Amino acid sequence: MAHKWILLICILFLSASISCKESQSADKPVFSEKFRPQIHYTPKKNWMNDPNGMFFLNGKFHLFYQYNPFGDRWGHMSWGHAVSKDLVHWQHLPLALPEENGVMIFSGSAVVDYKNTSDFSKNGEIPIVAIYTGYRESDGLQFQCIAYSLDEGLTWKKYVGNPVIDTGSKNFRDPKVFWYEPEQKWVMVVALSVDRKVQFYQSKNLKHWQLLSEFGPAGAVKGIWECPDLFQLPVDDNPEITKWVLTVNLGSHSISGGSGAQYFIGHFDGRRFIPDQSLKNKFNYDLPDGKLIADFEGNSYGEWHLSGDAFGKVPAKGTLNNQNPVFGFLGKGLVNSFNHGDATTGKLISPPFRIDRDYINFLVGGGSSGSTAVRLKVSDKILFSTSGQNSEMLEWQSWNVSPYKGKMATIEIIDSTRGGWGHILVDHIF
Repeated sequence: MAHKWILLICILFLSASISCKESQSADKPVFSEKFRPQIHYTPKKNWMNDPNGMFFLNGKFHLFYQYNPFGDRWGHMSWGHAVSKDLVHWQHLPLALPEENGVMIFSGSAVVDYKNTSDFSKNGEIPIVAIYTGYRESDGLQFQCIAYSLDEGLTWKKYVGNPVIDTGSKNFRDPKVFWYEPEQKWVMVVALSVDRKVQFYQSKNLKHWQLLSEFGPAGAVKGIWECPDLFQLPVDDNPEITKWVLTVNLGSHSISGGSGAQYFIGHFDGRRFIPDQSLKNKFNYDLPDGKLIADFEGNSYGEWHLSGDAFGKVPAKGTLNNQNPVFGFLGKGLVNSFNHGDATTGKLISPPFRIDRDYINFLVGGGSSGSTAVRLKVSDKILFSTSGQNSEMLEWQSWNVSPYKGKMATIEIIDSTRGGWGHILVDHIF
């Protein structure tokens, strides 16, 4: 009998010992795992990617992020949430914005609405408003939505009027919103990813938005454009002199081969982003030698024959009315057939000249249709025709004319279409 009690005590002791060890193992901090990053934030488990909606309020930094609550692969995208007082030590909080009704929560931003412009606060709370892209997997459409919190980000409600912007696009995402003090309004920067553009919207209340302008394509365009941002920085630490910086992330094809980022420096007037002239003229150095045919810097087209009303009576001085920012031209003047919009047509023909070089180089932008083009004609035959790339950025192009040396030629700049991108941009022909 005594032996049975001894055996029972040993079994109970062993069971207690095992239970204690299991409890200690379960309580062991997850963040001491061997392969877990110790500086960068990580969720306890599952998939995460883009950081979203960062803001600072009452001594705490809030971080949201793309998160899959159900697995370690992309899917069911939602917003995870964590807070920190020092950006090193983080406290996990409950899921902030879950996927619901077939709509995933893609990337976006968050603002502290101190002035309660959204009218979400009814009892003096400070609203936090998240602006995010909703993605409906059933049809692939992407649209902009908002949600709000009245308890410093702990709990959230999605706005009943969502989506707040819906263009019917499958490539319209990653809104960044900021307060534009000079006009007491909110400004949104959002990506048209496949078009390699960003759009700018304005709102007084974060609920109703108006399109202001577009920027792009420009710079690196091989990879899709995502997660744009626009912010102001002092020049050489002088707060009296500032520049606006537009950043755009690339989904692929960066310098290193994968995803990456690029930025543009310029001016933002509350409606449009206009790159600095130094950026516009990124090829304004080490130009090949060559006799200038036309630079369109004067107050007339000189001996060029003008017909139609697309080009105006004199060379344009950059961007025309209701046109997205034009850049990439040299000097102050260029040919721009956006005179009175895309509905106008016309033609510019150079005086005859003798081909005395191997190449003719020029800057061209605007529409990609063959009916908006710059063309070389010899003996009334079109030898070369070059159009833009549906972009307001002028790019260098050239024709190998060495086989035609000694022949008389003319250059025609034509705009014979009235549809979208029905204009041509040309500068610095040599």
